[in-house]
Amino acid sequence: MNNPVNVLIVDDEPLARVELCRLLSMFEDIEVVAQAVDAPDALAKIKQHQIDLVFLDINMPEINGLELAELLQEHNCSIIFCTAYDNHALEAFSLNALDYLTKPVNVKRLSQSLQKYRKLHKQDKHHSEHNQHSPAYNDNGELDMNKQVLLKDGENMQLITPSQIEQIISVGNYIKIKGDGLNMLVQNTLSYLESRLNKQYFIRANRQTIINLQKVRKMDLSISGSYLLTMQSNEEVEVSRRQGQILRNMFSL
Repeated sequence: MNNPVNVLIVDDEPLARVELCRLLSMFEDIEVVAQAVDAPDALAKIKQHQIDLVFLDINMPEINGLELAELLQEHNCSIIFCTAYDNHALEAFSLNALDYLTKPVNVKRLSQSLQKYRKLHKQDKHHSEHNQHSPAYNDNGELDMNKQVLLKDGENMQLITPSQIEQIISVGNYIKIKGDGLNMLVQNTLSYLESRLNKQYFIRANRQTIINLQKVRKMDLSISGSYLLTMQSNEEVEVSRRQGQILRNMFSL
């Protein structure tokens, strides 16, 4: 990278800002050009400086980091959440964040986050900005199939794209997400995910399962008179009678 990456640190804890500055000083291509103590301060600093990357705390007074991230969608800057609380990850599901770090920040993990930024910006700058900063939602308010979203899988954070998902299964107070390189257990509801997924590709097969139509390998009539789907993973999913009618309409069966 020829030019340094201009960084803004947003955190209401002075010691946290000092420590993150210290860690970022280890990277030659990173320059911390401003620090902010809250959301209004951060918005002012972004107007004053050309900011490429924001390290953003979540637990802040009045306007928290998640709310600030929504306000920053119109600005050409990437966001890395940096917080002591990992239980906010699902709230960041629809935010186009680059990464999610938990305090105390590990220098190796920080390096991985910065590398993600560098990889995204290897392409032509304007092309990269268009792809990275365009909204995660399409015009219908549904998640873009190829935009990364952030999910918490147990104690780990994982960036996935909806196009990877084969099926989403309700398991008590959790949902299991399975697909290409995916086998996650996420604390959320099937209805929450269903409302945000692209309905052109995802349908409710039955009360417990959402499937990605792109991942269906074969369709057969089931004993009950509905359909039995064989997914690309070779797992079988039975479609309820009600959803079977919707499936027939979709495929003109």
